Amino acid sequence: MYRNEKRKEKTVLLAQFQDHVKKIIIVVLTLLFLTGAILASIKIRTLPQQASMEKFFFLCVAMILSFGFGVCLVQAYLPGVISWFTDFLLAPKRYLKKAAPLLSHPRNLIMQRRYEEAEESLCTLLNEYPLDPALNFFLAELYTLHIPDPGKMEILCRKYFENGPVITAKANIQILLLYTDLLIRQERTEDAICFLERELTKKIYLPDECNSIRKRLSVLTGEKK
Repeated sequence: MYRNEKRKEKTVLLAQFQDHVKKIIIVVLTLLFLTGAILASIKIRTLPQQASMEKFFFLCVAMILSFGFGVCLVQAYLPGVISWFTDFLLAPKRYLKKAAPLLSHPRNLIMQRRYEEAEESLCTLLNEYPLDPALNFFLAELYTLHIPDPGKMEILCRKYFENGPVITAKANIQILLLYTDLLIRQERTEDAICFLERELTKKIYLPDECNSIRKRLSVLTGEKK
């Protein structure tokens, strides 16, 4: 069991590493295409009028490099732009909803390592705000890191995802990944796959969050095969 957990952790870390490498390669290619397009444009300006063939050649080069620059730029920044725009559109709706719970008290209790008191405070708030993302994330983190309790963790996450999420928030994907990690540790790969596939159909997640779900899903389905 320990070896299986280690292998799964390595697979997840490898997928994250590959994602970082891909981002770095896209940024490097973006800079190279941009530099090449600028140099080709400068070359066109410096060529004499009679060098029409050379100008045409460098014009083609500049167009190809500009196209490559555009593709890389879209790959690198479009998901973030879409996420920001979606978040901006949803923001007014958030402010019309009930005020978020104040989590400073349980946060201070956690910092003081008074975990049982923090749990009691968070559970009291949970009765009033059952679908608040930040509140559920604090409890999920508490049951994962500070007072590990797989049973309470599963009940919390199942209730949250069966009835929500109801608003877009980064805490949603954080809770989702913590819950998936729990299922992986318990060797419940099939349950994790079904859970991720169901969450992927919800419209509440932003594009970059959907990508994170798909990556975790691809790792799990690859291991299953």
